[in-house]
Amino acid sequence: MSDWIDLTHPVHPAMPVWEGAPAPIIEPVVEIGPDSSCRVSRVVLDVHLGTHLDAPGHFLPDGKMVESLSLEDLVGPCWIADTGPASVVTASVLEHAGIPLDCRRLLLRTENTRRDLMRQREFVRDFVALDLSGARWLLSRGLRLVGFDYLSVQGFHESDDVHRELLGAGMVLVEGLDLSSVDCGLHDLVCLPPKWVGSDGAPARVIVRPI
Repeated sequence: MSDWIDLTHPVHPAMPVWEGAPAPIIEPVVEIGPDSSCRVSRVVLDVHLGTHLDAPGHFLPDGKMVESLSLEDLVGPCWIADTGPASVVTASVLEHAGIPLDCRRLLLRTENTRRDLMRQREFVRDFVALDLSGARWLLSRGLRLVGFDYLSVQGFHESDDVHRELLGAGMVLVEGLDLSSVDCGLHDLVCLPPKWVGSDGAPARVIVRPI
């Protein structure tokens, strides 16, 4: 049986964050010493940081939150595709990416991975993402989950309708994936966030295994 591959970027204070967002804080509250037999730490972070997912409530006033996401969407077969040198993922790019008709979970490797953007401290605005035509192509194919290799599936200057239409259809959006060490093709996917009640997003540990 093939080994699992971790697609999760580590969380640390020097990681890239969305423009204007705070860096994560990971600090000890209690240290091992004469007065304590154990160490206890505190974490403060934006829920849309690093490898994470968006719940519908991120953009929709009455949208579901993280605790309501379906495990059926988060676990199961997925297809990993490469969008080549495209600077924007349009419907045409997706149409020529070799995505199977029965694909319901899709992870997209773009120029973001080749530029190693998730390992650079500074946020960049010119990352590759979906435009509205690409989002509607995914919806037309009945996708339940789509993942990207930077901090948003939507371009920095794109309309929020990209998020609204995908989330409005109940699609899970996974962002900030590490797709640098995985081949294209069919995989088993496990994408599990903590069960935070009332949160519009959450960090996720995302792993795949080739089928």
